[in-house]
Amino acid sequence: MTPTVEERLRRLEDLEEIRAITARYAKAVDREHPRRIDTGALQEIVAPDARWTWAAGDYDFIGRDAVIEGLLSSSVTFAMHTFSNPLITIDADTADATWTLWVALDQPALRLQTENITYRRCGDTWVIASIDVDVIRR
Repeated sequence: MTPTVEERLRRLEDLEEIRAITARYAKAVDREHPRRIDTGALQEIVAPDARWTWAAGDYDFIGRDAVIEGLLSSSVTFAMHTFSNPLITIDADTADATWTLWVALDQPALRLQTENITYRRCGDTWVIASIDVDVIRR
């Protein structure tokens, strides 16, 4: 069955909201001395029961507060996150996306990674339910 105009519009709006929430996340976790991560923004865009994992760094944070504390505990003093090439799949009130990501750090190299992000609709907005980081190149 062909989707209605309303269904197609809803999908386009959902895709844009998911891209926007990801951009807000990137800005919230960017660091530039003396700026630290934006915990207020993360409180708004990360689900209370979120999970953030990074196998290469042996990190596994469960719950929004643990995710924020884990990110705050990083010794990185500069980081700029550039998300690109999203592959987004939406299924009603959940979505999955794989993003390619360059991260400029306070180290002498760029890091290339992918982030598999799960989103969940909460009321009228989307929040991040989980992030799984896979570093490709350091």
